[in-house]
Amino acid sequence: MRISVLCGGDSPEREVSLDSGKAVAEGLKAKGHSVELVDLPSPEALFSFLAGDRPDLCFVALHGGWGEDGRLQAVLDMAGVPYTGSGPSGCAVAMDKTLSKGAFAAAGLDVPWGVAVHPGEGASPVEALSRWGTLVVKPCCGGSTVATYIVSEEDELRKALRSAWNLENRALVEAYVAGRELTVTVMEERGIPRAFPIVEILPDGDFYDYRSKYGGGSRYVSPAILDPSVVDVVSRFAEIAHRVSGCSIYSRVDIRLDGKNRPFVLEVNTVPGMTSNSLVPKAARAGGFSFPDLLDHIVEESMASFSR
Repeated sequence: MRISVLCGGDSPEREVSLDSGKAVAEGLKAKGHSVELVDLPSPEALFSFLAGDRPDLCFVALHGGWGEDGRLQAVLDMAGVPYTGSGPSGCAVAMDKTLSKGAFAAAGLDVPWGVAVHPGEGASPVEALSRWGTLVVKPCCGGSTVATYIVSEEDELRKALRSAWNLENRALVEAYVAGRELTVTVMEERGIPRAFPIVEILPDGDFYDYRSKYGGGSRYVSPAILDPSVVDVVSRFAEIAHRVSGCSIYSRVDIRLDGKNRPFVLEVNTVPGMTSNSLVPKAARAGGFSFPDLLDHIVEESMASFSR
């Protein structure tokens, strides 16, 4: 197939997206596809790309911003160009952590207490700090843990809020769930979501921040060493989170497991990283998929969904 790998964008995740794009392009070439790597630094570049010779499929590797919130997918839908991953509505819900949190809770999944805070609304987070002791602060629609902080002091909280507000006008303030950091790749097989082996993340710092993700010092265990009953519950939670968010083809679900082995769903990623350090390829390897085979499966499922 002729496949264009779309990457870059203009979000804070641009450099990670470029790395993902390069890795995806090489993996698809290994499966015999004709591949073009396309850096889209702006939405205008997308329209220029579509004005040219269109591919059989676009492999979406744009992380964050208009590449992952459904706008790119809506334009590709209108242009009639098949692409990988979730459609506009699934991307929009998953990208907005307040919307997805509501969808998870409505489906009966456990989620951390949380509230969206706009600039100037500093009183409620301070009250929450006294109630919960430790909070997580992050942009509502961010990714790669950019501007994400764990805070336990009022000064730290205010600095974290300002950092999140520098990126967008809403910050998500959540109760911190102490425990184990898990992530679950959900892959569809003929439209039915199935969880890959769970990956446990052991960050090299206090938590899995941007440096821990891309600095190469963190450790990963896949399959995670968990009681089989816990594996079943975590996997089921991930599959439900994928479905109720409106995702399709594949996603990655981030979960915290507390000291009582109770899973709390944090978020769903519709365009997860595909770099050498990324979690989806690690889960795929544990499930018996090489990286090129994983990409080929995503391509096949995506094309099949467009023909249904």
